[in-house]
Amino acid sequence: MNDLATTITNSLLQLKGKSADHMTHALKMLGGGEDGSMVDGALRIVRALDNDKTISVKEAKRNYGIGGVLLGTAVTGMIGGCVWLYLKRKKKKEYQEECKEIEQTLDNEVKLASEERADVDFEKTSEDRRF
Repeated sequence: MNDLATTITNSLLQLKGKSADHMTHALKMLGGGEDGSMVDGALRIVRALDNDKTISVKEAKRNYGIGGVLLGTAVTGMIGGCVWLYLKRKKKKEYQEECKEIEQTLDNEVKLASEERADVDFEKTSEDRRF
């Protein structure tokens, strides 16, 4: 409810239990003054409350719309962030696997070269002993 609707409701509640002449006089004044009618006064109150309801609904839709946009943006950001982190970790893992493979291949070659060198050295020493 808008402030206007709250004020109207509070004023009507204050007239509750009072003599009818206060209410009829208020309705007559709202309906056009001394020459106005109570029906016009009551219709004026109804129109004001109806307009207030319409404005409140529009404000609520706008606020929920803004909330929906903010929520959608936040969820999209979170999902996008998670995908980004996943891809970043996947790329890092692939990089580490590639480095391990390169390192292991080079280590194997170094071992093979050392064994070959040892075989060659052993053969040389055997040949040297023969002479």
